[in-house]
Formats: sequence, C-alpha cells, structure tokens
Amino acid sequence: MTDVHIELAKKVKEKTSAIAQYQEMDQRREELISQLIVSYKSNKKIELTELNQLTSIMNAFAVANQLPTRKIVTTEMFAAYIKNLQ
Repeated sequence: MTDVHIELAKKVKEKTSAIAQYQEMDQRREELISQLIVSYKSNKKIELTELNQLTSIMNAFAVANQLPTRKIVTTEMFAAYIKNLQ
C-alpha cells in the first residue's frame, strides 16, 4: 500500500512541476504578445516567428503533459485582436 502512495505522490509532484513549467512558458508568451502589441501600435512591423516558435514548444510540452495548447498566431489574427482591443 505504501508503494501506491509513493507512486501517487511522485505523479502529483511531476504534474505540479509540469504545470509550473507550462505557466512560465505561458507567461513568457504573454510578455511577447504585449511587446508585439506595443510595436504594432507604434506602427512598427511585427514579426510573429519568436511567438510561434515558443507556442510550438509549449504545445509539444502541453500534449506530453495533458495541458491546454495555444494557437499559432497569424498576422491576420493579431490585427483582429488589436482591433478588438480598441
């Protein structure tokens, strides 16, 4: 019986760690989006490559750890998002 409890505790620790890593990546993604918004509003050309590379990494991690995935962002999606903010 103790082995079951040890295994359960191990699984909970692994899941908690995965969630923390995911949250860190998600926070970084939100920071990138905020930076892109500022650039877009300043009429600077935006480049979504870094955002989408991070999103791809996050999505692979999310699938492996049964966490929610995020959408790859297109320029059109970004422009529509900005328009909805105004």
